[in-house]
Amino acid sequence: MRRLCLALMLLAVAPVGARAEYPDRPIRFIVPQAAGSATDTVARIVAAELGPILGTTVVVDDRPGGALTLGLDLVAKSPPDGYTIGMGPIGALAITRHMMAKLPYVIERDFQPIAMITRGHLLLAVSPSLPFNSVAELASVRPEGRSLAIGALTRQRTLERDALVARDWPLLAEAIPHIAHEPIRNRGTIGGSVAHADPSAELPMICLTLDARMRVRGPSDAREIAAADFFLGPFTTALGDSDVLTEIVLPVLPDGAGTAFCEVARRRGDFAMVAVAAVLAVNAAREITFARLGYASMGATPLRALAAENELTGAPATAETFERAAAAAAGELHPGSDVHASADFRRHLADRLTRRALGTALSRALRLDA
Repeated sequence: MRRLCLALMLLAVAPVGARAEYPDRPIRFIVPQAAGSATDTVARIVAAELGPILGTTVVVDDRPGGALTLGLDLVAKSPPDGYTIGMGPIGALAITRHMMAKLPYVIERDFQPIAMITRGHLLLAVSPSLPFNSVAELASVRPEGRSLAIGALTRQRTLERDALVARDWPLLAEAIPHIAHEPIRNRGTIGGSVAHADPSAELPMICLTLDARMRVRGPSDAREIAAADFFLGPFTTALGDSDVLTEIVLPVLPDGAGTAFCEVARRRGDFAMVAVAAVLAVNAAREITFARLGYASMGATPLRALAAENELTGAPATAETFERAAAAAAGELHPGSDVHASADFRRHLADRLTRRALGTALSRALRLDA
């Protein structure tokens, strides 16, 4: 007999309730999301109405974690007696089977859909003072002189596949495949990642490394914020409460510049323990004329190693120069320790990845990897 699974559904309660002895004790709704979430709110509304009808208490039990799997696993392991019912968004239930190599349950075997409880549409609402009439106006990739203007709602997967990005902004193209997994990049936007400002994320550090400008509109003005001034702290930006991030503008790289992106994570798709981005341009004498070094997971914000960039500029493009630059960068980075890596291990990774990224960027600048 299958357990009852409420994916914003409630059908099988009715026939179970037709038996005179049911229910003779409280019913529990397992919500695999956090208190205050949309699913939790719907569950509490349904529980408040259903309890008096069935003559029993309906308890909402939030069990978030594991991309819904912790709560749903609890439902799958419960007795199939109608007293433990799972409630969760159908879309997320379908996605997890493609994101995880092995689920702790078999959806078709362990769950029985009961009824659809609610459905809704997502609506983008903006102030009448803002010049937008559709989402499409915020999801575009277009050349703008010698820069690239990317709408804030442009999907990460769109940028990953864009030929212009791959040709003229290869650092962005190389970094994007490291972001989570394809289902996430199919839905995630560049503006969402940048505005979220996770110091471990790839896109904020790429924007910082490439001297991006953030186009922002408020109720009464439009302005640009340099990436160096945009990221203020963990998950904190210069956006005001009424501001909308509309575009990210990336300036073109110097002619002949080479780029490289290196990342170490526990698993493919995880947030980086350390990520390094490098840009190098050299002259005919192999002297460095342009240098950028960006880092993720090495401080409270994405970081640029300005002292290391100064060490590189004007110096010969050699392994010794790259070693000195990595040492200079170490003094500018402020990694913390957490469950993923210690600060010392992050410093070790940053040193090695800095040298590797600079070497790869040089090879590409010299077209040695062609």
